[in-house]
Amino acid sequence: VQLNAQSDTLSDAQLIYTYHEILRTDRSNVKNEEIRHLIFRRNFNTIISIIRTQGYPILLVEPKKRKDKYIIFEASSITFFHILQTFPDKLLDPEIINLLKTEIESGRMPNDLLKKELIVWKKMNDLPNNKYPQKISTKTLTLYQNALKVLKMEE
Repeated sequence: VQLNAQSDTLSDAQLIYTYHEILRTDRSNVKNEEIRHLIFRRNFNTIISIIRTQGYPILLVEPKKRKDKYIIFEASSITFFHILQTFPDKLLDPEIINLLKTEIESGRMPNDLLKKELIVWKKMNDLPNNKYPQKISTKTLTLYQNALKVLKMEE
């Protein structure tokens, strides 16, 4: 899904379908790293495109919609985490961090969604020492530290 203008908004049903697809595709091609990375980028770009055009999805809190809200949260969470693992600069980009901060401050996006992923990524990579699996560049570390400041999260 690539949305370009404010009029290109998705209905609740289309949003739910899109986030279901993000979860489904995230779990596919586990043996082909190149395809998986393409999927991670595509899913991330879809989520950011939706947020830019209509904000982080808010569904009514009817009992039948709770599962759908969970799917949106879970798809966002896993996508953000996989982008941090594979292309951290995409999520840590100041423009994206400011966009997500706006969504958090407006109450549309749960604060714990991004916070949880950043904390787990930090622990996995032993930041700032960086002794573990993913070698983090100085640029990425700087982006990470700036993201924490913008999001008002403790190091």
